Amino acid sequence: MHLVMLDAGGTISAVDRGRGFDGGALGDDILAHLAEAAPWATIEACSVYRGLSEAMTFGDAMSVAQAVRGACLDPAVDAVLVAHGTDAMEETAFLCDLIVPASKPVIFTGSQRAPSEPGYDGLRNLADAVLTAARRGAAASGVLVVFGGCVLSATRARKVHAQALQAFGPDAAVVGRCGAASPLAARRPRPALPLSDAPAAAVEIVTLGLGSDGRLVTAAASRLEGMVIQGLGCGNASPGVIQAVEKAVEAGRLVGVVAGCFEGEAAPVYASGRRLSDIGAIFMKDMDARRARMLIACALGDRRTTSEASALILDWLKDR
Repeated sequence: MHLVMLDAGGTISAVDRGRGFDGGALGDDILAHLAEAAPWATIEACSVYRGLSEAMTFGDAMSVAQAVRGACLDPAVDAVLVAHGTDAMEETAFLCDLIVPASKPVIFTGSQRAPSEPGYDGLRNLADAVLTAARRGAAASGVLVVFGGCVLSATRARKVHAQALQAFGPDAAVVGRCGAASPLAARRPRPALPLSDAPAAAVEIVTLGLGSDGRLVTAAASRLEGMVIQGLGCGNASPGVIQAVEKAVEAGRLVGVVAGCFEGEAAPVYASGRRLSDIGAIFMKDMDARRARMLIACALGDRRTTSEASALILDWLKDR
């Protein structure tokens, strides 16, 4: 089995230069441990990003995704592993799930502790990722995140704890456990989104709370191509926000709405939600704000119009 190991930075290779941890590179000792964990595999290592994931741009994430896509298209490659920072792992993994044709196992992993810290978890997570790549069903499960003993779907995995070694969840994202013999749960195939360039960067998230009016929406609409409104409850909003969203949509901005809760989905059930839907905001079902932002950014890529991007998003959401 020939595996491509893409080093995309993060805590798993971080070094402390006296001012806190910063980006490094996977050391030879880490790669040697990986080879010991999977003596039946040949591992080809390649660096695609050096730094911590909080500093990544859409362009950086797209470079990782293009490297994943290139490796998947290589007939000599059987699986792709990506070592990535945990802060933005869910977004880059989701981007790969959106644009990389599902043909081979693609697995993201990382660590919560740096190599120099006691209890470094990177070696265990890397070994689990390699073993998962060889597991039945891995290629049919879409892009995966392997972390803390869990195998999670990149369409739903989220970093749910800032320090815990089992950092990713929720339970609904788990498709298997590391070390289990059973095959991973397959999912219905979904065609990759057509995207030849980096996602449109001018998309941001506006989070609503008690008393939120439309000022942030208005400010965002003046500078951005699209936005995600994280509403209250199942996607509700105040009259001031609704008025600002209506003006934003009239100005050609693409607006998505996600729920304000960790579980459940955005749905136009209440009057305010109905109004948002009627004026053209897209309710993004059970997507979280960061994935919704990535989907909107991808849909607006390649110079698509707002109506073209909206149609692409609605078509993608049918299978959600």
